[in-house]
Amino acid sequence: MVSAAANVAPPLCEAQLHNWKLLGQFQQRLAPRLARAGASAAADHQLTASDYLSLQLFALLNPALKSARSLCAASRFQRVQQEVCRQPVKLASFSEMQHLCDPELLAGLLRELGQESTVTVGKLNCSSNGSNASWAVATGWLNPRQA
Repeated sequence: MVSAAANVAPPLCEAQLHNWKLLGQFQQRLAPRLARAGASAAADHQLTASDYLSLQLFALLNPALKSARSLCAASRFQRVQQEVCRQPVKLASFSEMQHLCDPELLAGLLRELGQESTVTVGKLNCSSNGSNASWAVATGWLNPRQA
């Protein structure tokens, strides 16, 4: 007989998160794209498009982040707030941004970066044609909808 506790995932810890250095360059390149697109914050103003897309990239870079809930849990870590998003993210704000933020902003930037080099980032191998970034948008992987 398997106990219910055996099916519970261990709690997320900051030591499981990696690839911090890639975020700074990504965020520098993202800022002008967001300005051109006129991207804004969610209605409660707690999550900006930059924070949301940075969280999405961070999920691509970190296989431990498997859901919107895990991203929101990770946003409570001090280093995540310093380097990825400004403050803890509520699941409702994250969900709202899924509908407000164009995933092509992230996919386009991933394609651009992929054309510069072939890099494996977590679950995504960005090749010179950027096809995996397109796949991520087409399949909805950039917009996970978890309960």
